[in-house]
Amino acid sequence: MKKIITMLSSIIFFTSIFNLILNTISCSNDNVKELLFSENKTDENLINLLKSDEISIETEYDNKPLQINAENNTLAIDYGDTKNLHGFSENISSFEGSQVIYGLYEDNKYLGFKKSVWSIFYQLFGLEFYLKENMDSLESQIYFMSVKGYMNNRLFDIFIYKLNYKVKIINDEIEYFNLNKVYKKSISIY
Repeated sequence: MKKIITMLSSIIFFTSIFNLILNTISCSNDNVKELLFSENKTDENLINLLKSDEISIETEYDNKPLQINAENNTLAIDYGDTKNLHGFSENISSFEGSQVIYGLYEDNKYLGFKKSVWSIFYQLFGLEFYLKENMDSLESQIYFMSVKGYMNNRLFDIFIYKLNYKVKIINDEIEYFNLNKVYKKSISIY
């Protein structure tokens, strides 16, 4: 009888730990939504934008538009994880992919993604960007796009991240830094 009770207790204990682990993992992914194309937009529209001179993708080696091998329609280089995001290196371990540099509106205000980007993904229209600077601190909310994929693959992922931070100007002390993956999408090279 003692053996049965001990065995049942062990099973219940390990089952509850396993459920806790599963719930924790699923909760961390629940907030990332699938990025959806606008009407009449496809993978090809995004690929053409990423290959254009309007865009550069910051890799370990350089900043260029998306590099595709024309012979077999695969990625020509690796697009790995960004190691330094605008001076923040120790806080970005969760940032996947190489940052896409797409610029801001012509008047240099943090108004959001350029029309060429949000016209492909309707969810990106109207995202709130801001930059507040006063005598003591700099506070910002910015959204970033990244590309993650590997050489000779026909598939890659894009991610949209939201970054909120506040930095004291006098000593560059970070008051808070929150980086969250908001959207993701798998893209197939045609």
